[in-house]
Amino acid sequence: MSDNGRISILFLLNLLLYFLAGELNFYLAHWAVHLHLDALLIVFFGLYVSRTSSLLYTALLGGLAGAMNPLAGGTYIIGYVCLWMYFVWCQRRIRRQNSIHVRAATAVGQLLWMLVLVLFDGTYQWGSTAYWGRFLTELLLSTVVIYLLAWPWCRFQKKFLYTLGWDLEALPPPH
Repeated sequence: MSDNGRISILFLLNLLLYFLAGELNFYLAHWAVHLHLDALLIVFFGLYVSRTSSLLYTALLGGLAGAMNPLAGGTYIIGYVCLWMYFVWCQRRIRRQNSIHVRAATAVGQLLWMLVLVLFDGTYQWGSTAYWGRFLTELLLSTVVIYLLAWPWCRFQKKFLYTLGWDLEALPPPH
C-alpha cells in the first residue's frame, strides 16, 4: 500500500472521530455543553506525517468541519491549517515520543482554537455572563478531554500504521 493510501486511512479514522464527537455532543446538548475535539483531529498529521499530504488532509478536514458549523466561510479551513502549522512548529520543539509533551502541545493547540472560535463567533454576546460561563465550561471540558485523549489517539494511529507496514519511528522526521 502506498503512503498516501495509509494516510487516507488515517483521514477516515479522523472522520470517524469527528462523527463520534458529534454523537457525543448530541447527548451533551441536554446540558447545553459542546465538546470541541478539533486539535485531536490534526495533532497526528502535524507531528508525525509528511507535510504535503498532511496539509492537504488538514484542509479537507477543515472544509468538512466548516460545512457542518455556522461560522463564516473558510474559518475552519484557515483555522485548521493554522493549527496544523502550530503542530509543525512543535515538531522540533517537543519530544514526540514523550506523552506529556504531545498532550501539552495538543491542549495548547485546542486552547488557541477555542480562542479563534470566540473571536469569530457571530452571536456577539461578549457582555453576557452566561455566554462566558458556557465558553469557559466548554474550554475547560474540551482541554481536559484533549489532554487525556491526545497521547492514546496518537499512539493508536502509530500502531495502526505499524500494522500496515509503515514504521514512523524508522522514518526521518517529517519536513
